[in-house]
Amino acid sequence: MENGALEDIEVTVTFLEMHVPPAYSPPPVPFNRQIALLKTKDIPLHFYRYLMDRVGRKWHWVNVLRLSDEELSAGIHREDRDIRVLYLDGS
Repeated sequence: MENGALEDIEVTVTFLEMHVPPAYSPPPVPFNRQIALLKTKDIPLHFYRYLMDRVGRKWHWVNVLRLSDEELSAGIHREDRDIRVLYLDGS
């Protein structure tokens, strides 16, 4: 960087997509723990952004966080979208 000019850097963005659920059974629930995997219905946008931030911060998952409400809603509230939230001991 010379004279304060910004320099372009190459970036690779990858996406995770699952077309078919895994063919294996989940491991047994740990003793003395309450676990629930709940399917969402019309997940609130602020909650989805919160989950994306908490889960993806370490890996710089920022694309979803930059979407407008309209763009995000169109992406996550589709009929073919299946979003589930894992709860451990109620939270």
